[in-house]
Amino acid sequence: MNDFLSSVGLPEIVAALMVLALNAYVLMGGADFGGGLWDLVASGPRRDAQRTLIAESLAPIWEANHVWLIVVIVVLFTGFPSAFSTLGIVLHIPISLFLIGIVLRGSAFVFRSYGSRDDARRKQWGLTFAIASSVTPILLGAIIGSLASGSVAAAARDVGAASFGAVFVRPWLAPFPIVVGLLALSLFAYLVERLKATKDGEGTLLDSTAYVLGSGMGNPNIHDHTNLPLVLAGGRNGGRHLKYATAIPLANVHLTLLEKVGVRQDKFGDSNSVVEDLL
Repeated sequence: MNDFLSSVGLPEIVAALMVLALNAYVLMGGADFGGGLWDLVASGPRRDAQRTLIAESLAPIWEANHVWLIVVIVVLFTGFPSAFSTLGIVLHIPISLFLIGIVLRGSAFVFRSYGSRDDARRKQWGLTFAIASSVTPILLGAIIGSLASGSVAAAARDVGAASFGAVFVRPWLAPFPIVVGLLALSLFAYLVERLKATKDGEGTLLDSTAYVLGSGMGNPNIHDHTNLPLVLAGGRNGGRHLKYATAIPLANVHLTLLEKVGVRQDKFGDSNSVVEDLL
C-alpha cells in the first residue's frame, strides 16, 4: 500500500480528477442523452405525454451538464498537452462529429420547445433532437473504446506514413469501439428508464430528483453576491419563476433541500429558515 501511495504523483491526481469529471458527465449528461433515445422510440397513445415529461425534465439542466465535459477538455490540454494533441489529430473525425451532435441536439431541443408552433416543424426538430441524442453517445463510447484498445497510440506513430483510413478511421470505426459506443447508449437509456420506473412515494424517482444550478454572484463584474440567479429543477412543482421581495440567504435553499430529503437540521451556513413555497 505504501509503495502504491508513493508512486502517486501530480499527474495521477490530475488524471483521477478527469475521470471523476467524465463520470459526472456520463451520469448527469447521460440522462439527457438517454431521454433523447426514449423520445425517439416513444410510441402508442402515451407517446406525447412521455415526450412532454422528457422535455420538462431536461429543459432546466441539459445545457449545464456539459460543464463537466468542458472541465475534462480544459484539464486535458493544460495538464497533458501531448495527449490532447494526439487525440485531436488521430480522433479528429469522431470528436468533431460528437461536438456537432451536441450542438444539433441542443439547438433542436430549443427550437422544438420555443420555436414554431407548427406541428410539422416541431416534429422535424423533435426527430433531429432524438437522432442526435442517440448518435452522439455512440461516438463518445467509440472514442473511449478506441483509447482503451490502444489503437490510438499505434495510429499516432503512423501519421504521415500510413493511409488516411488506417490512421484516422480504423482506430475508432472498429468492432470494439462501436460496441463500447452502443453500450454507452444503452446505459444512458437505462439510467433514465430506472429513474422513471423506480417508485418513490406516490411518484417516481424521476419526480423526486432535483438539480441545482446557480452562481455565487448576482453581478460578477462588481463581485456583487446579492440577487443570485438560481435554477432548481426537479420534482413536480416546476415551471415557475420566483422573485422574492426581501433578501434571503442562499443557505436557506440548501436547508430546504436537506429537509425535503429527510435530513433534519436546524441550521446550514448562514441560513435562518426554510423557504416554504420553494418545492
